[in-house]
Amino acid sequence: IGKNAGGFPPIDRTGTLGCGLRVRSLFPIPAFDPNFGLPLEEVMTRRVRELLAKHKRLHLLWSGGIDTTAMLTAFLRVVGVDSAAWDRAGLSVHYGSRSVREHPRFFERFVA
Repeated sequence: IGKNAGGFPPIDRTGTLGCGLRVRSLFPIPAFDPNFGLPLEEVMTRRVRELLAKHKRLHLLWSGGIDTTAMLTAFLRVVGVDSAAWDRAGLSVHYGSRSVREHPRFFERFVA
């Protein structure tokens, strides 16, 4: 953790961009539903609960960026900030020095 994984292409979940490799997303973006109206916070909370119910152990990778910080915040809201609760839930956060540099206040307050 924290070392450059080097040279791997990002995966386009929309299926519209090519990277020169034959890849398939295991988690494609669902079809647009014009009746969908849940707020993002509720979507993330539900997903955290689904993942916790499905897996005994989860390793959360935090880059320090906005997307993984939002993901980690969703877990914090569901599980709480107590490290014992995270241990009981089978959760761990993995990060690198770049993650800490990108969002040092979040790291100090919630991750360290």
